[in-house]
Amino acid sequence: MDHPHEACAVFGIFAPGEDVARLTFFALYALQHRGQESAGIAVVDQAGEVQRHVGMGLVSQVFSEDHLARLQGNLAIGHNRYSTTGSSRYANAQPLVVSSSLGPLALAHNGKRHQRSAPPGKSSPSRGSRSRRAPTLRLSLT
Repeated sequence: MDHPHEACAVFGIFAPGEDVARLTFFALYALQHRGQESAGIAVVDQAGEVQRHVGMGLVSQVFSEDHLARLQGNLAIGHNRYSTTGSSRYANAQPLVVSSSLGPLALAHNGKRHQRSAPPGKSSPSRGSRSRRAPTLRLSLT
């Protein structure tokens, strides 16, 4: 296994003074082939608040002009989902937004989570010498 097999699309941008939600929309639209199940964008505004819009379906079905107009900020993260684990339902749409001790956190990931008992490339007595790749995570802290 020389390369990851995940297929989601993850995009992030920091661009003060730009319409980051619209730029993220176009990036997700261009990356639509990476996932058609759901799409979402989370934006961090000047006050550090996170606004999010997610939905089931293609990028062009999930976002309208009104949705994009409400997502104002300097920093955005977007995601197109291709199911690798879990069912096709709204609860699995990303980015996820959670509270943390540092403030809100928007998270989108590409792929599924693997549990490892040994660091990458090292043998594990219970799993033999086969190593697994860690999932790719993209974080946005405000």
